[in-house]
Amino acid sequence: AITAHAIMGEDATRFLESPPYFWTDQPGLKVQLLGWPELADREGWLDLDDVDPMSAYGWWRGDVLVAAAVLGQPRLFVKVRKQVVATGDDLPG
Repeated sequence: AITAHAIMGEDATRFLESPPYFWTDQPGLKVQLLGWPELADREGWLDLDDVDPMSAYGWWRGDVLVAAAVLGQPRLFVKVRKQVVATGDDLPG
């Protein structure tokens, strides 16, 4: 998207501001990762209500969730994504 906008002479900075995102569909399992795990100073399983305790893994910088991986729970990913995207503005450039 960044290259296409640059070729068209359009601003693509909004794509640079979005958290990196990756997913893969494995037999019977969707794995989704969003954010900046390399910025984290700690990591571990997310403690979420009414969810299998090993279905969401997070990376934090201080108290800020900077990245998350969700295993087999696409609806949960939407909720976690909102938390990670909300922290994007607070990250150092």
